[in-house]
Amino acid sequence: MRFLGSLRGRLLVLALAIEAVMLTLMVANSLRLLAGHMGEQARRQAEQLTPVLMAAITAPLLQKDYSTVHAVLEESKTAPGIDYVAVTDNFHRVVAQVGWPEHQPLPPPDLKFDIFDDPEHPRYDVVRPLVFYGQPLGQLHFGIDLRHIGTAYHQLFLQGSGIAALELLLSAALMIVLGLFLTRHLMALTRASREVASGNLTPDRVPQGQDEIGQLGAAFNTMSAAVAQRIRQLTAARDEQMALARAAAAGTAAKTTFLANMSHEIRTPLNAILGFAQLALRRAQEAEQREQLLKVGESARHLLAIINDILDLSKIEAGKLQLEERDFLLEQLVDNVFLMVEQQARLKNLFLSRQIPPGLTTPLCGDPLKISQILLNFLSNALKFTERGSVTLEMQLLQQDEDELQIRFSVRDTGIGISQVQQRRLFESFEQGDASPTRRHGGTGLGLVICRHLAQLMGGQIGVDSQPGVGSQFWFTARLGRGHMPEQPLLPGAAAAGFAPGPAERQVRRLYPGRRILVVEDNPVNRDMLLAMLRDSGLRILSCDNGAEALSL
Repeated sequence: MRFLGSLRGRLLVLALAIEAVMLTLMVANSLRLLAGHMGEQARRQAEQLTPVLMAAITAPLLQKDYSTVHAVLEESKTAPGIDYVAVTDNFHRVVAQVGWPEHQPLPPPDLKFDIFDDPEHPRYDVVRPLVFYGQPLGQLHFGIDLRHIGTAYHQLFLQGSGIAALELLLSAALMIVLGLFLTRHLMALTRASREVASGNLTPDRVPQGQDEIGQLGAAFNTMSAAVAQRIRQLTAARDEQMALARAAAAGTAAKTTFLANMSHEIRTPLNAILGFAQLALRRAQEAEQREQLLKVGESARHLLAIINDILDLSKIEAGKLQLEERDFLLEQLVDNVFLMVEQQARLKNLFLSRQIPPGLTTPLCGDPLKISQILLNFLSNALKFTERGSVTLEMQLLQQDEDELQIRFSVRDTGIGISQVQQRRLFESFEQGDASPTRRHGGTGLGLVICRHLAQLMGGQIGVDSQPGVGSQFWFTARLGRGHMPEQPLLPGAAAAGFAPGPAERQVRRLYPGRRILVVEDNPVNRDMLLAMLRDSGLRILSCDNGAEALSL
């Protein structure tokens, strides 16, 4: 069945079927011609025998010499091919017969010549009238034996069938050998194609030649070689890219680790500078000295913000920046952000306002620190590039469902504005609205890039609409969940508790006067700063520089 399902098997069966039909037609035609030829000979024999017998028996029949008639019939019966001979009178009575049973009626004449009429004893029966000068004398009956014709017919059938069968076998063998010879290249191509399909892209070369199938093999070999060469190139390129990717990943990891370590190393002295500057500012009496200390603190905070931006960017590039999920009130978040920029707006005499729609007073769930970071960046930039006018923070509820809200935050100012060319690259790393060496305002160009990544982490987008000389509007969207914390009215001064040190120190003096506190800090500069700040709060202090020493106390 598998062989018959192949193209070679189907072609072989088709060719043998056609040849079998042709041989059958040829044998049948040969048998037809043989039967016709030998039948014609029998008819001629009957035509030749009739006048001879009539001439020999006419005279005895007239004289009613039936013994002579019988003798003539016996003599004629000896002729080859005569089966029987009989003579009847005008009354259809048998007067003489040879070779036919006496008590059996004579057979009627055959209207047509048919050797298959009696398969056991084929015979051609002939009846001719006996007439002498118009006077009827009777009838002549004789039969021509056709068994030799049937024997020849049967032998020809057997010989023709045997020859046809032998020819079919020889043709099948020849066609099988020829098919194997012609399809050996196709079988090799099939085997090679299956190897390619199974994953072996470099199979053995298939035979090739000058004929059509050989040329197909040559084309396959060329294609296979080209594919193998391309696979080697792609493999080498992949290995190279993987090596470069591993090197880049290692470099990114090393950079991230370096930036984390360096930020820690830089933050530690910066925090000390900020702390000591604050302590010195409290004790400074002269205006010039206080102004210098304010500049020291402002510069330290600016440097700390740059370090924070670099560290955030390295976390973003390493894919390690993650959002936290906690409940918060949007109004409290905005209060805290405004508390950090109000002084800057007051110094430039700018009107700072906000617009919170009633639908956003319910608790939300998200990362309030990241939202504050983006808003603080937008507000700081707006105040930095606005000389007069106002800066407005607006919030808009875009859409909501049972579990989630989409909110749009925007900061609009009346500053210098940004051109279309600058807007297209504003959110790229290290890009600034004014990148010239003589620009009036500083900055690293990292803040907006970090804001773009933060907005994307919160499922939103970021953008800017600006016109030079009119102002700018920076906006971003975020998807926030619905919070479950109870709504509480915002108490006056509550938002400032975490940012204004004066009230915090007064609260410590009031609630914990004279209490003992243990300070464990391995950095002596930070330890001294903490001790100085805590002494001003009226606390009794015990300090050590490591955990083991603290546990031994």
